[in-house]
Amino acid sequence: MPILSNLRSLQSTSPAGTPIDRTPMSTICILEPTHWGKFQGGAEIQSHFLANYIADETNHTVVYLARWIPEVVSTYRYKILPYKAPRLLQHLRWGQSCDSISIYQQLRRINPDVILQMQAGAYVGAGAFYAKRNNKPFVWYIASDRDLEANPPVGVESPFKYVDRRLFKYGIENADYIIAQTKFQERMLLANLKRQAVAVIHNFHPVPDMIEKPATPLIVSWIANLKPLKQPQLFARLAEAFKHRTDVSFVMAGRADNSAESREAIEVLKRLPNGKYLGELQLDEVNTLLEQSHVLINTSEYEGFPNTFVQAWLRGVPTLSINVDPDNLMRTHSIGRMSGSLEKLIDDLQEFTMNNELRISSGNRAREFSSQNFSLRNAAKVVELLEAAIRQGKVQIKIR
Repeated sequence: MPILSNLRSLQSTSPAGTPIDRTPMSTICILEPTHWGKFQGGAEIQSHFLANYIADETNHTVVYLARWIPEVVSTYRYKILPYKAPRLLQHLRWGQSCDSISIYQQLRRINPDVILQMQAGAYVGAGAFYAKRNNKPFVWYIASDRDLEANPPVGVESPFKYVDRRLFKYGIENADYIIAQTKFQERMLLANLKRQAVAVIHNFHPVPDMIEKPATPLIVSWIANLKPLKQPQLFARLAEAFKHRTDVSFVMAGRADNSAESREAIEVLKRLPNGKYLGELQLDEVNTLLEQSHVLINTSEYEGFPNTFVQAWLRGVPTLSINVDPDNLMRTHSIGRMSGSLEKLIDDLQEFTMNNELRISSGNRAREFSSQNFSLRNAAKVVELLEAAIRQGKVQIKIR
């Protein structure tokens, strides 16, 4: 694929990672179900950071197109536009495919030079269909490992589930360029979906100043939306195993649903003397919590590349997880551990709370590693790829 050779390293950028030789002004459309001001998931945060970067550091126009947007959009540095589902099909149980006509109409009004999409679902197909019909490049940025299964679990329980799944498959097959977050995703994409990633680009966050953490209590955090695949109940059981430790505090933050897992987690933490549930936090509040935290816990069944890992590492916080270690980075760089079970996670956390030297050295390595590998330089790489896609145009896609 020609763009593979055209995608250069960032040797031609400024120290801040800003592209110097910019493409003449183009319109870049970021297409998502939800804007981060309405729901702060991982893909939404990355989309927001990317839109900010494009608005601040390039001559391009960026338009964020989403179904659910904030009530006030004038405070953002880039343009935000909504698309709407048919009035009778406003609920997600009717599926995403119902939004396709509205997406197409809005894309015609925007007339973008390139479209970027960061989530799975029918929106991938809707964006790819518009791009194909109008001879524009479409870029899909993978957000979750599970989206790359041979039969991805895309869609909701509704009569439209099959249509959602077919549109998603169509989008993958017709995406001009696909970006992976990890090398593992790159391998899965090729093995299961027979597509080649054009690049592997990790998540990106602003690098904050380092703030000294309080010596006591040791704060062990869990940050995610409380839904079954995140397994919040396992964090509560972890906290219960340390209820005798008055020097350790367990803090959970995230939006709760009505699942049994969510209810169990909140009930257990509320009755523990060293447990606390904070509810949903804004991004700056999450970062403040991590500045005070000493260990971040992840109990998810699977992830793509958790933004919370990067946010924690940038603030000198090592990560302990049961199932997640993207590209084995925690093990390779000694910035955390993948325990493999709740029992082993309990043992690992015991070691990290008792051995100050281990915990602090892991945090220092995490800070150094993430500052080098997860800064906004990665956003510059995405912009460079989008500029190359605009120059190169659509490509001849080969499905193996």
